[in-house]
Amino acid sequence: KHLLARRYSQKALVNRVHSQSMMKFFYCMKLFFFSFLVSLLFSLFRLFFFLYFHQNLMDSLSVVLMSLEYLYT
Repeated sequence: KHLLARRYSQKALVNRVHSQSMMKFFYCMKLFFFSFLVSLLFSLFRLFFFLYFHQNLMDSLSVVLMSLEYLYT
C-alpha cells in the first residue's frame, strides 16, 4: 500500500512536471511567435515609412530643383 502510494505520487509528480514543461514549451512558442509577429510588423512599418519618406524626399527634391530651374531661367 505504501509502495503503491509512493509510486502513485511519483507518477503524479512526473505528470505535473510534464504538464509544467509543456506549459513552458507552449509559453516559449507563444513568446517566439509574438516576437516574430512584432518584428515582422516593425519591419513592414519601417519599410512603408522609408518608402513614404523616400517618396516625399524625392518630391521635395524635385520641387526644389524645379524652383531652382525656374529661378535660374
